[in-house]
Amino acid sequence: MKILHLNYLPSAIVLKDKKIKDMAEAALNADLDFEFVILNTTIEAREKNLSYVKIPFPANRLLKVFTQKLFRYRYIEKYTDMDKFDRIVLRYPLAFGFGLKRFYKKYGHKIFTEHHTNEGAELLKIGSVPILGRVFSWYENYRKGTILKKCRGVIGVTDEIRQHELSFCSELASHTMINGINGASVKPSRNNEDRDVMLNIIFLAARFAPWHGLDYAIRGLKKYSGITPIVLHVVGNINQISSLIEFADHKNAKIKYHGELHGDELDTLFDQVDLGISSLGIHRVGLEEASVLKSREYFARGLPFVYAYSDSDLTEDEEYALRVQVKESNYLNFEELVNFFQSTQKIPELGNVMRVEAIKKIDWAVKLKKLHNFVVGN
Repeated sequence: MKILHLNYLPSAIVLKDKKIKDMAEAALNADLDFEFVILNTTIEAREKNLSYVKIPFPANRLLKVFTQKLFRYRYIEKYTDMDKFDRIVLRYPLAFGFGLKRFYKKYGHKIFTEHHTNEGAELLKIGSVPILGRVFSWYENYRKGTILKKCRGVIGVTDEIRQHELSFCSELASHTMINGINGASVKPSRNNEDRDVMLNIIFLAARFAPWHGLDYAIRGLKKYSGITPIVLHVVGNINQISSLIEFADHKNAKIKYHGELHGDELDTLFDQVDLGISSLGIHRVGLEEASVLKSREYFARGLPFVYAYSDSDLTEDEEYALRVQVKESNYLNFEELVNFFQSTQKIPELGNVMRVEAIKKIDWAVKLKKLHNFVVGN
């Protein structure tokens, strides 16, 4: 049975691209019959079981955005040979666009929609005009049930999202596909030799958005009065939230903005840090559960981390991962992070322990075998 994993990502960013590349590599190594396709604006290439298909959108920026959204289903059908596949896992592209009804009528019988968020709740947050978000959210929720009823099943990256999608069509087959990582491709972090002098913490995202909760960390640093000096390393594009993160260094707290880092540059920084911060604001898009990619990277590198959501891959009893509460206090408590870090230093061979457990629990090979069995069996 030939299975297509189809991603319409006209504004694709590196982290999402890396996730799909890791999935493709893991599927190939596990001898699973998946083909991965990324529809995008910049790259035309093929790498074994992964294809980048470049769509020639209009050059005018406004027209480009307009056509990307309104004609998404026509582009998906035109630039993907969907007929040659028995099953299709489609990263859900929302219930907007010309050709939507025809698309699902023709291909719905072989499609499993893959959902990464509560789309209706997230649409409420878009734009600077609140009424537009409410209109888009209402329309998404109004049309989604009709779409899903034509599909073969739904896949959620958390159980919370899976159950939310079933509320639109409860009789559908469903599966929870929690995010993973290609453990073999992740370089282990080395011990930071300066950890007795100061605590270096990394907060990583490809493009920061409100649900990452960087502002909670900023407010926490402003309040921090501990004796251990802290440097917060922010890695990623902060343009979308720049108005939220004003900060002036003080005696024992500093922030370094590195912009976007990849490859050797990112590996070098990971060798200098002691803790990682995962998403802190998932509740802002109406969710309490998540399977955040950055936490998987910290896990696979052997770097202790903190997070502020429920994660099905974590029991909350791990000695190397701390669930924190920021929603009520409105800031991240860095005194708590210092104490947590000190407790992790008592764990023998911490990095190796984390990496072994990561490969066993969150490696993409493990996740994809379960997905393959679900798709083939339904």
